[in-house]
Amino acid sequence: MTEKKMSKKELEAQNDELKQQVTLVTAEAQRISEAAQQIQAQSAQRLILIRLLETFVNTTNVALQQLQRDLNEVQGPSPETKESEV
Repeated sequence: MTEKKMSKKELEAQNDELKQQVTLVTAEAQRISEAAQQIQAQSAQRLILIRLLETFVNTTNVALQQLQRDLNEVQGPSPETKESEV
């Protein structure tokens, strides 16, 4: 199991190939990192939009409930309620 020693020229060629691979992998990692940051920013914007919509729905719901209570108060007791009281 003796390994053949590589010549200086072979080592330099292998070193150059490895450097190219490292450059390609580094560029791909950078691209993936940038894409992840874009996705994260987009997700943050969507979360803000969802929170705003949730606040709107809750506020609208409270206003509708108050309106319903006010209408019930203005209308007074229903005829069915009057009959059951008598």
